[in-house]
Amino acid sequence: ASRDRGGTWSPPITIADRECTSCAPLIAVGNDPQRKRILYVGYASESGLRIRASRDGGASFGAPVTAVPGTRGSFAIAADGTLYVVSLRGSVRGSYGSGDQEIVMATSSDGGRSFTKPRLISRYGERLPFYFGTPRIEVDSARKWIYVAYTRGGRDGNWDLALVAIKDLAKPWTRARIGDDATCAATYFAPQLALDPTTGALH
Repeated sequence: ASRDRGGTWSPPITIADRECTSCAPLIAVGNDPQRKRILYVGYASESGLRIRASRDGGASFGAPVTAVPGTRGSFAIAADGTLYVVSLRGSVRGSYGSGDQEIVMATSSDGGRSFTKPRLISRYGERLPFYFGTPRIEVDSARKWIYVAYTRGGRDGNWDLALVAIKDLAKPWTRARIGDDATCAATYFAPQLALDPTTGALH
């Protein structure tokens, strides 16, 4: 961490060692549900996507907690302090598209100490590539929307992007496709999301 705009840096500390597999580190900073600053670091392990939280600016971290199964994912912090984590549950055995893999999401409302049971985001049996298929998540706290983007497709390379918009977890979700033009032979993958918190526009 640097507190002088990159002029100097604190000594590095180890977040994950032997349990880290492909690692794929993630980082986010925001407020916890008690409106105190919190720093989350995530990484891939054999047990799934692990999360560690720091409440002293990165000087120390709490014990790791498995948030969701799967090793490729992302997370976002809502205005109320809820941490949303999304991941691809699968392995390299489905490297270029498998119907056995799933996109799942879990949340934590206690600062990363525990997580809800993972909820299925993708549709049952969708072919999902492991490589280039890391799902992304954004939370629009003002309008109470959750957005998840992920890659779909199989070994034929005819991939598109799915965008799921969730207003209420108990109701049907809105789904859209990006890159589904039949006349275009492009392969779409590696989605990214950016939300304008003022207007609510999702890019």
